[in-house]
Amino acid sequence: MSLDSSPNKTIQRPHFIGHNDEPWIQSLLDEYQRFEGRPIRDWHQRLKEPLPFYHPRRKLRFVIKAFDEMFSFQKSHPRKKIQEMRHELFQLSENFPYDNPRDLMERRSNIIGNLSGSLISDAEERGESFEHILFSDLRSERLLAPIPADTSISDLILAANTYLIKSIIQRSQRIDISLRGKLRPIVRQASLRGLICVARTHSGSTEFDAFLSLSGPLGLFRHTKLYGRLLTEIVPFLPLTDRFSLKAFVPERDQMRIWTIQSGDPIRQASTQKFDSQIERNFFRDFCKVTSDFDLIREPQAVAVDDRIIFPDFAIRHRTNCEQFWLLEIVGYWTNAYLQKKIESLQQAKIKNLIICVSRKLGCSDQWPSNAQLIFFDRWVDPSEVLRAMGGQINGKAVFTTNRESCNAILASSLE
Repeated sequence: MSLDSSPNKTIQRPHFIGHNDEPWIQSLLDEYQRFEGRPIRDWHQRLKEPLPFYHPRRKLRFVIKAFDEMFSFQKSHPRKKIQEMRHELFQLSENFPYDNPRDLMERRSNIIGNLSGSLISDAEERGESFEHILFSDLRSERLLAPIPADTSISDLILAANTYLIKSIIQRSQRIDISLRGKLRPIVRQASLRGLICVARTHSGSTEFDAFLSLSGPLGLFRHTKLYGRLLTEIVPFLPLTDRFSLKAFVPERDQMRIWTIQSGDPIRQASTQKFDSQIERNFFRDFCKVTSDFDLIREPQAVAVDDRIIFPDFAIRHRTNCEQFWLLEIVGYWTNAYLQKKIESLQQAKIKNLIICVSRKLGCSDQWPSNAQLIFFDRWVDPSEVLRAMGGQINGKAVFTTNRESCNAILASSLE
């Protein structure tokens, strides 16, 4: 632990679950197998009792969360049928005479006998009790399924460490992130969850190119659990970046504790779509087939526009000459408000070597930046047209192509 310049701030790093914890996690898996096929309440009750092996209590709760997430439950009876059976049971109970309260067992047998359906007969064959069937749709009554054969301790540790990081961020008042690359997924997730997101370029740093500050609307005044949970949803998107360094500001009594999380920390990453639309996916596939001299980079470095940041869809860069660099934006079908904001941002950015592919359905060709190369498309973006627009800026030579096969050859000759 090291002290910050302010005496009421401390900086800490999480104590992650590592390979040295594998022995007690394996013992916990063995204990779990003893409860397979039994209600989950029995398993949770066992966890409250002393375990016959060493286990760090703080780490244990995160491993248990990983168990609950990765291990499924046995298939229960149809929930609708169980609810109908309970409803029928309660109706029969209301109609029963209560002049003889001692005869509870006989009354129970009569009620069960009047219930029709295949649930009871099937359950009797499996040896299940009527009480278990009656409440088997409740979470605490679900039966533990066997551990999947492909489960590894490494996957459990990764999931548990992700929960450990989320537990820190959930208590934080705000989080600051310095990062490089893949900024858009984090900003998009923050916007979807209604979080306050302040983004700007990271000046004076060769390691990071952007800075984000995230908090809930009430983060300046008090911490709320709701926005704390929403902040945790950006955690799986952190490993998607090229590099990041996160600081979580957690108020604890009379001091502010700062937790640092950085690239290389064990976080299970989100499964995100590589492309926002089928048009972008097809363009990436076709462009890579047409030319081998240029790299097409998805979601390149963000561009600063005053106090905002815009995210180009692609960057096109020559493999051996870094000075030959273009930014490409594909504008398909969007709302008018989004479209006007996009046009305004691109005009203010004044990006050099900018190519904008615009759907003909938008019908707003006069509003786009004058310094940009415009390409209009109907259903797909022709990479030959993109290479033609790039050729007009290579050594002052224009490249005109009529088909994909000749496009790369003509462009290569223009570079000689």
